[in-house]
Amino acid sequence: MSADLFDVLAAMALAGSLAILGVLGVCVQASHWFGAQIAYAIWILVPIAVVAMVLPAPLRPLETVVRVVVHAVASLAGPVSAPMQAPMDWRPHCCWGGLPVH
Repeated sequence: MSADLFDVLAAMALAGSLAILGVLGVCVQASHWFGAQIAYAIWILVPIAVVAMVLPAPLRPLETVVRVVVHAVASLAGPVSAPMQAPMDWRPHCCWGGLPVH
């Protein structure tokens, strides 16, 4: 139990530290580009990163979910094949000076 708690706390501390370093690296440029209000708002990413480390992992891997969604969309769309038609011959319909071209 205490080993699990230590692992969670270590992951939260690492995520928080990396988020702080990221915000510090971006904060000055963000204040020049977007103003001080946005630069201060970027600090919300630090607690979001810490809380994200506590959230449970997804039950299914992302690639499995993507594969299921693609298969479902493909089955709803139905077959994509269209009947082949012979290309239309435009020569009889072309006119030059009012006379049909043959």
